[in-house]
Amino acid sequence: MTGFGRKRWTMAGIVFGPLVWPMFMMKKRMQLNRLFGFEQLIFRA
Repeated sequence: MTGFGRKRWTMAGIVFGPLVWPMFMMKKRMQLNRLFGFEQLIFRA
């Protein structure tokens, strides 16, 4: 069997999830800044 087992994937997700999530959000924020510009304030509904 290759890779991690189910318990190890769960632990890796718990440990590294909060560290990786902001990177995904930064990509979305950069796309919004490219569309609307850096000077615009964007409110979430």
